[in-house]
Amino acid sequence: MLHMLIENKINTKWFALSLLASALTAVLLWVTQPPILVTQVTVITLISLISLSWAFTAPSTSNIVDESQTDAANRFESRNNQRSVGLKLQGLGQLNLAFEKFKQCAKNHDTANLVYNLAIDFQIKGEPENARNAFEYISTFEPNFKDVRARIAAFTGEIISESDNFEKETQEAPEQAAITQHSTIIEKAVASGKTIILAPGAEPEEETVLAEELSEYPTLYGSRYKIKSVLGQGTTGAVFKGNDIVTDEIIAIKVLNLSSELEANQLEEYKFRFHREIETAGNLNHPNIVKILDSGETDGFAYIAMEYVDGTNLRSYARADRLLHPKTVLKIIAQCADALAYSHKQGLIHRDIKPANIIYNQADDYVKLTDFGIARIPDSTRTRAGSILGTPLYMSPEQLAGERLDARSDLYSLGVTLYHLLTGSPPFRPKTMAELMRSIAQEQHKDISEINPDTPSCIAWTVNKALEKAPDKRFQSAASMANKLRECEMMLDS
Repeated sequence: MLHMLIENKINTKWFALSLLASALTAVLLWVTQPPILVTQVTVITLISLISLSWAFTAPSTSNIVDESQTDAANRFESRNNQRSVGLKLQGLGQLNLAFEKFKQCAKNHDTANLVYNLAIDFQIKGEPENARNAFEYISTFEPNFKDVRARIAAFTGEIISESDNFEKETQEAPEQAAITQHSTIIEKAVASGKTIILAPGAEPEEETVLAEELSEYPTLYGSRYKIKSVLGQGTTGAVFKGNDIVTDEIIAIKVLNLSSELEANQLEEYKFRFHREIETAGNLNHPNIVKILDSGETDGFAYIAMEYVDGTNLRSYARADRLLHPKTVLKIIAQCADALAYSHKQGLIHRDIKPANIIYNQADDYVKLTDFGIARIPDSTRTRAGSILGTPLYMSPEQLAGERLDARSDLYSLGVTLYHLLTGSPPFRPKTMAELMRSIAQEQHKDISEINPDTPSCIAWTVNKALEKAPDKRFQSAASMANKLRECEMMLDS
């Protein structure tokens, strides 16, 4: 009994009352002269027994507090479990089940971020209604979260009035889902000025390790690349500036999510083809192509180490108020065509030519084409996900249709890029994906000379040739397109 009392398993108030009643009975029996009536003893004894009974059955005050704390802890643990289970389901492609789990989490900023990334995944899988439901759920407790209001409005037909916005929606939004598990760690580390060492083979929570000094982790999981800062984020991941520990050279490291865009049964095929093409791209050696130095994979995330190029991508110059001189544009696109002519001879199609994948160093006047091999999607998934991953504004009709591609698809995309850099807008300015697909497949683009009557006829002809709907009517090789571009450039000098 003493042990139970110490452990607060007996209600102390009732236990004390029972002891008091028992003591009173004993005193009365001993001192009363003559002896008290039996009924009086019986009453006091009953009080003692009832009090003792309550002492063992009534919950103690400390137990009530403990139970309250336990309930709160259980609720917290339950919500954390729902979050963990939801993330696992999302990783397996079970998005609807993941949504149900996330809805059982606390309605806070963290949950809003989880559901936002899930909504993006719904969009990637071609489930707009589910995506809308997810965005609307966020608005019930975080109405000003990111661009949720704009995304909800887009589902009602108020989508995209400007092509740049359309590109941003289709190109940049998936990145959050692609690197959710790692972006927070990376951004915090960069902000704090610390070093991040990429560790292939590590567990998910160990994949990036923070260190004040490199010497503390000289051979961390065999890694040789140290990330220093964020350069940018794109369609499939993020790009970082770092250095090679072995050579001490400055490099760029791109981190991609191999699994977020595909179903589990397609992942192995994608990995095989991805690594095969990255290996092929790594063999490319051309002055206008960013050199791939190394690649690896860990926990579904791939990293590609590349030469670091000091410059800016051409998206900065694809605006009406920042256009480069036409002669400069022709020179840039001709160098890109040179790079494609070389890669096509090696059997590698780029599949994602656009201003953002062309790095330009204005001071030294050179161009580098990047992201070779990264846009490759298995045949069975091109229609489902390819249009988003490949940046649809620059896609050829056959690429949007999910058909087998050859080198002429790259030339169409290069033609769209040329058009955009000369006018500040791509050939088509859609409001929806359906309109874009229809325009690229069927509609005639506005002639560049109608936009700028001073455009030389040679340039207008070159653009129109590159943008032919039928591949057989386009330039049949990148080399022939490069020659025509330089011919036009020379005409501008005369």
